Amino acid sequence: MNQIEQRVKAVQASVKHLTLAILANAFSDELTANWCVQNSEFIIGDNSAAALLVIIKA
Repeated sequence: MNQIEQRVKAVQASVKHLTLAILANAFSDELTANWCVQNSEFIIGDNSAAALLVIIKA
């Protein structure tokens, strides 16, 4: 498996984990402004959904 395929699989796993975590928090009424502040790395930066989508599209 080449490096690009490995990176794609890692990004897909991150997206799946992030999606499940966000859904779990949303359904348990924990997805609040406080959660956003505590988990800003998922909203902005290299681990944000927008950044992960750029990697996937590439």
